Amino acid sequence: MPAVRILLAEDNPDHQSLLALAIRQHDPEADIVVVASRSQFEQRLVGRPFDCVVLDFNLPDTQADDLLRLLQVHQPDCPAIVVSSSTEQNVVIRAFRNGSVDFLPKDEAFEGDALFRRITHACLSRRRKERLRRRTERRQRLLAALVETDPLTGLSNRRHLERLSRGGGGRQVLDRRGYTAVLLLDLDHFKRINDTHGHAGGDQVLRAVAAALRAAVGPRDVACRWGGEEFLILRPGGTLAESVYLADEIRERIANLEIVHKERRIHVTASVGVAACASRDYSEELITQADEALYFAKNLGRDRVCTWPLVLFDRAVPGLTGATPHERLEQLLTQFAPWLGPVQREHLTRHARRVAALAVAFGEALDLDPGTLEHLHTAGLFHDLGKLLVPEPVLARPGPLTVAERHLLARHADDGADMSLRLGVDRVVSTFIRGHHRLYRDGPGVDTPVGSRVLCVADAFVAMTSHRPYQTACSLSAALWSLKRERGRHFDPRVVDAAVRYLARGARPARTTADVAPPARSSSAVRRHVIDVLSGDTTPRVLAAR
Repeated sequence: MPAVRILLAEDNPDHQSLLALAIRQHDPEADIVVVASRSQFEQRLVGRPFDCVVLDFNLPDTQADDLLRLLQVHQPDCPAIVVSSSTEQNVVIRAFRNGSVDFLPKDEAFEGDALFRRITHACLSRRRKERLRRRTERRQRLLAALVETDPLTGLSNRRHLERLSRGGGGRQVLDRRGYTAVLLLDLDHFKRINDTHGHAGGDQVLRAVAAALRAAVGPRDVACRWGGEEFLILRPGGTLAESVYLADEIRERIANLEIVHKERRIHVTASVGVAACASRDYSEELITQADEALYFAKNLGRDRVCTWPLVLFDRAVPGLTGATPHERLEQLLTQFAPWLGPVQREHLTRHARRVAALAVAFGEALDLDPGTLEHLHTAGLFHDLGKLLVPEPVLARPGPLTVAERHLLARHADDGADMSLRLGVDRVVSTFIRGHHRLYRDGPGVDTPVGSRVLCVADAFVAMTSHRPYQTACSLSAALWSLKRERGRHFDPRVVDAAVRYLARGARPARTTADVAPPARSSSAVRRHVIDVLSGDTTPRVLAAR
């Protein structure tokens, strides 16, 4: 056991020696520090902790009243014993009123074990109080944890999240310079699970889902059971891309859970809503946004992940008054213009028009029918609409993307196909849009629509010949060489051959754009129009209808 540390405040050298001797004759190992003034007393208190303080009531520059107040400031749990040559009642009362635990006349302190016994009693009392305080704090923490823990799943409950949202000791987990995201998850058709397998089966599903959430979330994430079959994950520092990636991972984990109740397998899926914002703007409104994204995912067919930007898009659609999908697209882009970054704007306007022009030209070279060419034109204009949901920092990243960012970017074709349908395009067009990016990953399969194959080559060629934050535009010959290199791997051979034949006959490298008109019947007219678009002619050429 460590030696008792005692601070002795006494200005008389003889009394210092006598008091120290009265202590050490009973405890030779006692560590006694002697001070003789107020400044020395305060300096020692700041420098190290003590088990007990022994004070002479009167020092040359102060009295015990002042020293006891300093003790309360620097070491409030340390007991103090006042010794004095005076036994006046007023001195004793002042000592106790200012925090002394005991009082002892000096003549008693010098002789026998009176002072040592008082010190020992004060130290033991302090230790008992410290043990009681720690035990009480442990019990309070346990009770708080029980109050904020869901008994069925072991996750945090809604009360815990509400305390964090109010700032009750938890908002410091948010990085004020970064982002915060919320994932709200709901199990699909959970009532059907309860009706089929009983509440015991439903409880087993909830526990299995909770275990999947614990295994998926990071150390800073807060996962809780939000209510019923709903779960919420608060992600301090989580960007939209990282959170969508996590949401899709959790959705797949839940779909693959092996849950068996009474020898019957229970299959469960989940819908997830995701919202993110700068941490400095975090409020309970972010949870509301995630909740609306969740219900939008339910409305789209369940077992999917939807984001708050997609909800904003859906809200904007009823207000678009254009007679055609193209007009509604222009209105939409005008409405979202204040929130679009320069790279987003380029993808959704100039890049889209160039892809539409080339897709029609390549389709002409393949002798596609007029209806398919019309669909290709529309698909080119709409093929990057899903990038409206991709944050500008991801699209404008000059370096390599993270796994989560690539995952979010890969979703834009499916999102764009669904969004295009909301704007009134034909389902054939949405099929072209949905399939064109899958070719980069899987190659041209036998079931890939020809429109997707053409759109894939046109999109790749325009991307290669355009300046991007992560690359400079390559030459026409370099782009053609890249198409030939990937022929049969990522690009359809027939489309590549048609594109090479067409581009080798005089199309110039891309610089800017013009509006793209509907496709024309004459291949020479199409070629002239494409050349105008690729070379920067800003005067739209209206092609004759087929």
